[in-house]
Amino acid sequence: MIENLKPMAVFAKVAETGSFSGAAKALGMSAPVVSQHISQLEKRLDTALIYRSTRSLSLTDAGRRFAIHARHMLDALADGFDELAGDTQTPSGTLSVALPALILESAFMDWLARYAAEFPDIHLRLSFDDQFKDLVREGYDLAIRSGAMVDSSLKMRKLMDGELAPVGTRELVEKHGPFTRPSDLEREGVPWIGTHLAVHRLTFRQTGGGNDFEAISPKPDILVDSALGAVKLIERGVGFGFAPRFYIQSARHEGRLVEVLEGWETDPISVHAVWPANSGGRSLSRHFINFLETECMPNLPAGIKRSSNAKRPA
Repeated sequence: MIENLKPMAVFAKVAETGSFSGAAKALGMSAPVVSQHISQLEKRLDTALIYRSTRSLSLTDAGRRFAIHARHMLDALADGFDELAGDTQTPSGTLSVALPALILESAFMDWLARYAAEFPDIHLRLSFDDQFKDLVREGYDLAIRSGAMVDSSLKMRKLMDGELAPVGTRELVEKHGPFTRPSDLEREGVPWIGTHLAVHRLTFRQTGGGNDFEAISPKPDILVDSALGAVKLIERGVGFGFAPRFYIQSARHEGRLVEVLEGWETDPISVHAVWPANSGGRSLSRHFINFLETECMPNLPAGIKRSSNAKRPA
């Protein structure tokens, strides 16, 4: 197995740069040697990873999938060096982070406060906005994002899974309910508030071992670009909507919101940390992510599930 690690690292660099010559320059080796490593890897896997022509190359479907694993391997190696280097170096500098506005009223704020207190030489620049930032163009080192990740130019690490729940005020449920199946939520006249978290088709499954599934596409009467703003409207009885369970705990306990569909659940919404691929190996981004995984993820509030990829504290 160990003899495959170097070819995997070379392949990851070819996938990143898009050429043998680019990978050779980055790795300090010749293009023929790079090609030799790729051929060795393809022979070992018994499948083509790269389509070659005289002018260009592109990854095969197998190559695209394998590149993800190769990149993860290198990231894990870099994290190991970073973690040990961090034991002897005091982190310092400016860290710019883009975060969703819903974080403003969650346990994440406690984690940010703790990070700032423990690492006073790191100057945080924080933006709370549900709109996706162009990290490179706008000068951000890191972003916390939920939902499907579509930008393949970014490195990412899954932190946790959050659960969405359909909620509304008790008065609104009494007026438009009862709701026993997901399809009931699409009845005519049921007001909906939509956000970027749940404006597309959602699949529900029965809890408690049931095998029943239903997919719905509630049409929002009001579309909001802020999940926090949507929840505030839902609390005021403007309409029903989906909200993360971890966020609405206090609202449920105080009777401001109720879950409107018992016995059903949606697929979890993944939360990732993403950062530019060209960030340095010993970047503050990695330092911040490692802090979240080792110090904060083990103590998640109810309604959030720790990612199976997250590190366990020693």
